[in-house]
Amino acid sequence: MSVGHLPVPGRHLGLAWRPLQLTDEDHVRLLLTRVRAVDQGYHPTALDLSPQWHTATCGDLQSDTLAGIDASGHVRAVAMVRRGTSTVTLAAELEPSWRGRGIGRALLRWQDACAQRLGPAVTEIVVDEARIDRRRLCAAAGFAPAGRVHSLAAPMNEVLERARESGVDTSAITVTMLAPGMWGVTRRGILTARAVRVRGLGSEPDLVSIETVESAVAGPGELVALLRTLRDAYAAGDMSAARMDVDADRTALLDEFAQVGMVVVADAVRYRSEPGVSD
Repeated sequence: MSVGHLPVPGRHLGLAWRPLQLTDEDHVRLLLTRVRAVDQGYHPTALDLSPQWHTATCGDLQSDTLAGIDASGHVRAVAMVRRGTSTVTLAAELEPSWRGRGIGRALLRWQDACAQRLGPAVTEIVVDEARIDRRRLCAAAGFAPAGRVHSLAAPMNEVLERARESGVDTSAITVTMLAPGMWGVTRRGILTARAVRVRGLGSEPDLVSIETVESAVAGPGELVALLRTLRDAYAAGDMSAARMDVDADRTALLDEFAQVGMVVVADAVRYRSEPGVSD
């Protein structure tokens, strides 16, 4: 079988394969919740693997995504290739109980072939620093470390209070709900960030995960505008925290986020494959 004319992992690995569908959104989020309970990590994010967001940003689920389904019909593996203006970003996740069977390696091969089909491109993957297994997988596939990423987080109320005290300007920023639990943030009409509601584990409250759009600069203004909108318009009282990634070398931007209470809670590594480098 192939998806988008690319060979997919074999059925001998125990899963049937098909493209993601819009109706898989909740199944993907549940998979990520189960993974987080084991790994205690942050990557990939819910936006990285959201079929709804991929479609909303003109992605093609038929050619850019893959879902591994077990005999009971449950989603146990997902992979996505996101085409940006200058890079192709890969994201994948696998049920912890299905690891160690070669599925992760097969998914990365499929993603790499999918990316190469687009022509020469820089390909990137962000991996939690603690996921040694996935980092080794990236290295074996020809990806090299290209930078570090800080995951920042803070209670929403603290961010809003500090922003009020410091007078963060949000006048040029607009927040729009794109789908239930999903928002876009624009500055003077240009999309700079996107956000998704992430379910908490067990009794933990939900949080909002924010991602900067490629080639855009999203600062505290975007963060504060989003949190104010969630508080005021969407009655998001059970979302108590915000989380986002910032490249570790963006020291000035990190300082700006620190001023509104965002602190580093985890680190990740950005792996990159240049055209003609990966095997």
